[in-house]
Amino acid sequence: MDKETAEDKILKAISQIDQDNFILANIVRMVYFAHFHKNEIINIKIKNIITEEGVVSEIAPFLDKTKRAYTSTPIVLDEDSKKFLDVHIKKLEAKGYSIDPDSPLFPDISTKEKYNSRTLGRHFKNFFKETATFNDLRRFGIQRREDKLKEEIQSEFRLKEALARFARHSRPDITRKQINGDVQKAGMPKRKDLPWERIVKSIEGLIIMTGEHKREEAEDIQLEISKLNEDDVKESLNRLLDGYLNQEQHKVSV
Repeated sequence: MDKETAEDKILKAISQIDQDNFILANIVRMVYFAHFHKNEIINIKIKNIITEEGVVSEIAPFLDKTKRAYTSTPIVLDEDSKKFLDVHIKKLEAKGYSIDPDSPLFPDISTKEKYNSRTLGRHFKNFFKETATFNDLRRFGIQRREDKLKEEIQSEFRLKEALARFARHSRPDITRKQINGDVQKAGMPKRKDLPWERIVKSIEGLIIMTGEHKREEAEDIQLEISKLNEDDVKESLNRLLDGYLNQEQHKVSV
């Protein structure tokens, strides 16, 4: 996808997904229009987005706070996002899904329960194949937001600040790097190493991670390994990743 055709392709993909899985289609909308992260999609509940007055304009932080800025920053919803979330909840209720306050906002359509990370990743990949990732959708969403803000804001400084607020980045330069494709994950500048060297460093970086974040990072690493062309390199990296994860599980069990 390039910048000129990204939105057309994304909206077309959403329309196609909607025919089979309205929940996944709305997940893609939230990633693209509201810069949601995968762990936010999985953990957000009905009560996080609706009050007696309807869908909120700002979602309060609901994840456990980490060093990543987005976990402690409110999510501002534009009118388009609020409208499709309102329709989404009504459709959940009409199709027999629970809309109790503690119910997942985006349940697995197969089980009607909370998504797990691996299943969500598989469902996403079934539709997008290798053409786009969660990170790609967020990047295209920032580009879309930038185009709209340019019509409203003349000041370059204010534009950068507004984009950083939308992306929930701690600094405007991180947002610019993501727009330019120089950030693989929000707040993590792209390394200049060879692809396999980046992957090795990512595997080593798992040592400082825990819980759901660690599992998601391991899945992202597996996806990056699968994109490599050299079978022997892929095999070696998979062994390294598996060996590390098995070692960590052993430490926990001892």
